[in-house]
Amino acid sequence: MKRTDFSSELCSLAQTLNIVGEWWTWLIIRDIQLGVSTFGAIQTHLKISKKVLTDRLATLLEAEIIQIKEPGKPRSGYELTAKGLELTPIMRLMIQWGDKWIYDNQGPVTFVHNSCGHEARGTLVCDVCGEPMSSTDCTAHPNAELAQQWREYGLKVPER
Repeated sequence: MKRTDFSSELCSLAQTLNIVGEWWTWLIIRDIQLGVSTFGAIQTHLKISKKVLTDRLATLLEAEIIQIKEPGKPRSGYELTAKGLELTPIMRLMIQWGDKWIYDNQGPVTFVHNSCGHEARGTLVCDVCGEPMSSTDCTAHPNAELAQQWREYGLKVPER
């Protein structure tokens, strides 16, 4: 089944989903983060087809989310780049959501903050004032081009 291409969408979420929106991608990122990093190990662990894994890895390499550990050395494996590492807090928040809503707060993995040794529960925090933000604490303000599209769709554009 061919996925929808969002490359013409003026939306950071749509553009991000073009790269990481396929569900195998998150499992590959998770495995590489955990140290399952060679093609064969990822394929065996995820029970993923060679074709799908090849396609996903190519997308992640092209987007510079992963890189080959030792280029030129066969079977050296993959590692997350700085760009890829910035996806891991998102992954942890998705895991935390699953722990709460699927596993009744008894998820199979616990994250421990290395600095203090306590269980780490992620939350979004304003990078200016430092206060936690809930899903209703922010309002989207589109740039001029997107504001025009919103108006054409009949959406309300908030005042600044």
